[in-house]
Amino acid sequence: MQSTIIPYLNFNQIHPNLILVLVFAWTFLHNSRQILFWALIGGAILDVLTNTPFGLFSLGLLITCAAASFWQDKSFGNPFLVPILLILPYTLLFNLIVLLGMQVLGYSIAWENILTRILFPASFVNFITMIILFPLLVRLERWTQKDSLKI
Repeated sequence: MQSTIIPYLNFNQIHPNLILVLVFAWTFLHNSRQILFWALIGGAILDVLTNTPFGLFSLGLLITCAAASFWQDKSFGNPFLVPILLILPYTLLFNLIVLLGMQVLGYSIAWENILTRILFPASFVNFITMIILFPLLVRLERWTQKDSLKI
């Protein structure tokens, strides 16, 4: 979906990073070990789908989800508020890690243009995507856990 359908859901040439949003949301629903596994898998998928140096998206997603796991048990009275709001700065963090990695590897990065025309709008698009997907993932998680035996 990330490479076939999502690009058609663009807003001013910016489309949601579905893998980032899903793995980030999973950070608030599961333990750290499982989160890092899915961050690695999701990052590898993004690495394969793009022509950037392999491993940058994996590294970015691993660091982002590891940093976000700090907020895992902090709901402040509303279990939806923290994950949905935090997708804004963590989208920036993820993209900055990838872009810094590219710059270290010799790519030319037009920082001002990228920040204003791509990264900030991408954060907002991921925020809207998280508003839609996170409640659905919470329901899915509750539904799948409902039938499990607890002995």
